[in-house]
Amino acid sequence: MVTIVESGTRASALEQRFLLRDVGWEGYETMLKLVGDRPIRLTYDRGDLELMSPSLEHEEYRELLDLLVWLVAAGLRIPCRGAGLTTWRRRAKDRGLEADACFYLASFPQVSGKRKKIDLEVDPPPDLAIEIEISRSTLGRMGIYAALGVPEVWRFDGEALRVEQLQ
Repeated sequence: MVTIVESGTRASALEQRFLLRDVGWEGYETMLKLVGDRPIRLTYDRGDLELMSPSLEHEEYRELLDLLVWLVAAGLRIPCRGAGLTTWRRRAKDRGLEADACFYLASFPQVSGKRKKIDLEVDPPPDLAIEIEISRSTLGRMGIYAALGVPEVWRFDGEALRVEQLQ
């Protein structure tokens, strides 16, 4: 079943979301391969798969918050590894998503030498994720982050920044 999610916000005409129900894990992984590097974000939560096409406004806010994290980390001399728009997934949890941006700070030493792949089955999740919420996901992304073990998420809706501690 396919559901087209219309947002009531000003970004609804620019940011599209589509929800597919009853998608198995293999379907999710196939969709990830099909989407590849296209600017489409996938969120998977126990059989529900949402596809989102971000707006220019969304991407501009993402870049600004990404820069803010880098500047704060540099100013405080905190080692930081950005993991950008990496897809984070755990089959055992039946969940996965792509953050707008994410970072390793406290767990930087565990991933600093990794160049190709970080595997959440053996490696720590990022310490910080950035979520731009110009239009809202129909799926509970904070619950997915919590299930994946991400301890902190910064959420920005175009007007206010909220910092959420998940653990």
